[in-house]
Amino acid sequence: MSKTQKDNGSDLQTKDSELTEAETNAVADLKERKRSSVRAPDIKLDFDEDTRRLKVGHMGKDPKVACALAMHELGTIDYRFFEGVMDQVAILGQHDSSVSETASNFVMSVVAGVRPQDEIEAMLAIQMGAIHQAAMMMARRLNHVKTLPQQDSAERALNKLSRTFTSQVETLKRYRSKADQTVRVERVEVREGGQAIVGNVQNGGGRMTKSDDNLTNPTKRLNDAPRCTATAKSTGKRCRAPAVQGWSVCRVHGARGGHAAGPSHPSWKHGERSRKAEEMRKIINDLIRADKELEKLIK
Repeated sequence: MSKTQKDNGSDLQTKDSELTEAETNAVADLKERKRSSVRAPDIKLDFDEDTRRLKVGHMGKDPKVACALAMHELGTIDYRFFEGVMDQVAILGQHDSSVSETASNFVMSVVAGVRPQDEIEAMLAIQMGAIHQAAMMMARRLNHVKTLPQQDSAERALNKLSRTFTSQVETLKRYRSKADQTVRVERVEVREGGQAIVGNVQNGGGRMTKSDDNLTNPTKRLNDAPRCTATAKSTGKRCRAPAVQGWSVCRVHGARGGHAAGPSHPSWKHGERSRKAEEMRKIINDLIRADKELEKLIK
């Protein structure tokens, strides 16, 4: 959509004969959603090149009303937070431009889509919009690279930004999931010497705390496990590692042990499938693949 084409809801005027029934219903649904939604006016940026000062405002509505709508969109009632966030969004800019109304309004549209309930969710939504724009810029650079170093640089940056965006989405999801979590056990096996809890077991969200009454606490079970009976030859002190089940020693001191892997093993033949040989083959294959890709780029 060009800068001269504004989406104000009145542009959806088409001839009924040109649309199918499903398309007509879709257009009607969009109109209804636009009428029922509360949307802050677009950001207006006035940048003075001489004084290098940026004035941030809103288009169309009364300034007080525009600020109130924008604060509602950000999910905040704190005007200090609103001013700081708007200044940060205003100076995002885009490629070859220090300020950009399009980029700033895009970030605010992401915020409106997330519908934050507090300041933390608003900041996450703003970061998601900014990271997405940066990722798209790196994707564009990756599609127009001319050298292999440029390709590697753009690819690494794009991968990092994409992972960051995914992490932000997961963080927002976890932050909003504040309800208690219920764990349902379908089948329990209790062996000789074991214990079980019969009934509903509920655990609130968050980190599990250490408790003597919590029989499922992994820290307690680890501390109560039998210790290894082996002693160090140099100091004579006993090993503090837990013993393997059914053994009196830990895995380091021979539990479930066998002959050491390598050429000294009785079953060793040629070593073509050893771990070291497999890793070396993988490195060689990666080098061959990279060499082929380089030849394609050179051609």
